[in-house]
Amino acid sequence: MYKGKTVLLMIPAYNEEGKIGSTLDKIPRDLVDEILVVDDGSADKTAEEAKQRNVTLISMGRNSGLGVVFKRAFKYAVESRHEIGLIMGGDDQDDPSKIHLFLEALASEGYDMAQGSRYLGNTQKIPLFRLLTTRWYSTAFSIVAGRKVSDASTGFKGFRIKLLKEIDLSAKWLDAKYGIEQYFLLQAIKRGFRVKEIPVKKFFPKQGYSKMRAIVDWWYMLQPIVRSLM
Repeated sequence: MYKGKTVLLMIPAYNEEGKIGSTLDKIPRDLVDEILVVDDGSADKTAEEAKQRNVTLISMGRNSGLGVVFKRAFKYAVESRHEIGLIMGGDDQDDPSKIHLFLEALASEGYDMAQGSRYLGNTQKIPLFRLLTTRWYSTAFSIVAGRKVSDASTGFKGFRIKLLKEIDLSAKWLDAKYGIEQYFLLQAIKRGFRVKEIPVKKFFPKQGYSKMRAIVDWWYMLQPIVRSLM
């Protein structure tokens, strides 16, 4: 419990054997009340590795896509007793030691959403393609949002769970592999909720730092921007 607020940490995971365990071991358990891991039909031992670490585990049964996974996690969040939701990756690239910064913004400073930014933090050696695409994406996102967002694509974020009742995330197109997190952030900004960026660090392994397909998946992430202009 954090200053009277109950906290749910949600982690989507797909084929993260050897990474999900390390991620969970680093989480400051005194700051979160429950950890929810949603396994998206992994073909490896992701679910077993998570289950060994005292988490709530939801197994999708088959690979459904990140959008469907988040909808399932958000449904659980709304039905739970928690007031604050956090999201981070299960691939051991996010730094859980920064969780307290998200909670301070949400529980102490009164913000409705806290968006992580690797460009406000001290992330180093970002792969060139990822650097160029995320910078470009954040510029386009900022134009549509009407305010500067230095890192619109990172998935490390926190929010008051009540936002899930006020922002409609039910559209079928949000079931895609990517896009629902960016749409959630964009709608929060456009609807006047208080949003703060949090400096975070991201770790990039030398190989296999992303499951994204260069063209198709970036198109999914562009849909929230494109659809807001239609």
